[in-house]
Amino acid sequence: MKLFRLNSNTPSKTQNYFVYAIGEVFLIVVGILLAMYINKLNQDYQYRKKIDNNLHRVYTELETNLLKTCRSIWAFQSKDSLIYRFMNDSLTKRDYRENPYLPALIVNSQTQEIEDEAYQNLIRSEERRDRKESK
Repeated sequence: MKLFRLNSNTPSKTQNYFVYAIGEVFLIVVGILLAMYINKLNQDYQYRKKIDNNLHRVYTELETNLLKTCRSIWAFQSKDSLIYRFMNDSLTKRDYRENPYLPALIVNSQTQEIEDEAYQNLIRSEERRDRKESK
């Protein structure tokens, strides 16, 4: 009957296998959690990079719009002065010589196109992120 008796001092092969299996499962779970954490960090980095790029594009568009607006203001101030002088009959031949486009300046109007594509992209990406986070 010595064959069926277990020695309590030495662990059996089954006990060794279960300890090994539990260790393996633990390592796999830790590996999966680590991979998920690294993936989350990478997603956050990509998102921040995209937002920074969009903010830079918004800044560039704002600079462009500001430059266009300043040019328009200058043009309207010039037109206003010329129209005022035209209405008061104070334009001279010299004015017409210095500005051959004077008749066109008085009659033509300008429209200003504002660039806002980057701003709209930024708003849409924030809305998408808010929807994902609310799910």
